[in-house]
Amino acid sequence: MNARRARRNQMYQFVCAYYEANKQAPSYRDIMTALGYRSVCGVQHQLRKLEADGLLTLQPGMARGIVINAHQPPPDDELERLARQVVVCWEDGALGPAIRELAGYLQRLDERRHDL
Repeated sequence: MNARRARRNQMYQFVCAYYEANKQAPSYRDIMTALGYRSVCGVQHQLRKLEADGLLTLQPGMARGIVINAHQPPPDDELERLARQVVVCWEDGALGPAIRELAGYLQRLDERRHDL
């Protein structure tokens, strides 16, 4: 892992830990102070990289507008599609394929969370 990627991983871990401890996202200044950045510009740059990686969503103009994507529920349409498939397969007596697809979906979520 190169130094930039390690620094980005450190920021992501900090944002997640801060969120868990405080039930809200950190401010850019919280991140700057905790991780030793000299300005919020450096923090913003790394947060945009994390957003590009799909790990965070930044909400411009909103105080503490950092959303950890792993903490967001999956889109309703995806959940509904999977739920309907499970019901249909249950009724047909062929639950295996639906369970495999659901397991694959959960695996993709885990990979997205840990693939920095």
